[in-house]
Amino acid sequence: MSNLPTNKTAVELKGKAMKWSRVSIKTKDTEYWAEQIFGNVLIPVIKKAKIKSYWFSRYNYGEGWREILFSHIPTKNSETVIRALAGAYELKFWEYDCENDIGGVRFCNDISDSNFDTALAFMRACSDVTMMNIHNVNGVWIPGISNQPQNPHNNVAESYHHMFWNITQCPMFVYPSVNAAGAIEIHTYWTKRPLQIEREMEIKVHF
Repeated sequence: MSNLPTNKTAVELKGKAMKWSRVSIKTKDTEYWAEQIFGNVLIPVIKKAKIKSYWFSRYNYGEGWREILFSHIPTKNSETVIRALAGAYELKFWEYDCENDIGGVRFCNDISDSNFDTALAFMRACSDVTMMNIHNVNGVWIPGISNQPQNPHNNVAESYHHMFWNITQCPMFVYPSVNAAGAIEIHTYWTKRPLQIEREMEIKVHF
């Protein structure tokens, strides 16, 4: 049984000209920290507050902080429900311009309503796949285990990731390096490269 409501329609994905909200949910937990937020906060609030348009992203910061940014079109009681479910998590709410963010030139070369809807549907689908594949074991939310050989790390997200690269043929850049202290560091295209590097090589990864 899915963790999320079923029978969603394309109309529910549309968010243009709607007022969006974004909430930061921060924690210093480490093990399965994101899954606990998905299972204990996001999935229940989507159901209880009947949120129909949403997506999220996750981040790891320095000093132990980890964060989920939950973007959604708020309903009458969504903020109240989030605050009731969040417990000890640190929260911050603000208005979010979804249309100009994922509907802008970063995600769409040709700005149009249809491209905004496509970008939003993609973010929503990625979020749903992630939340649908977690399970509660003795009160702890953990990633679902896949025994399929196509998922060598036992996570169904591997197959989605694999097909994304097969479809787009978009390369990923990885920078293994050795810093001034002699420690090995791994950087992706999106992170700032270290200022002090003794040796570095670039690997262009194709799927």
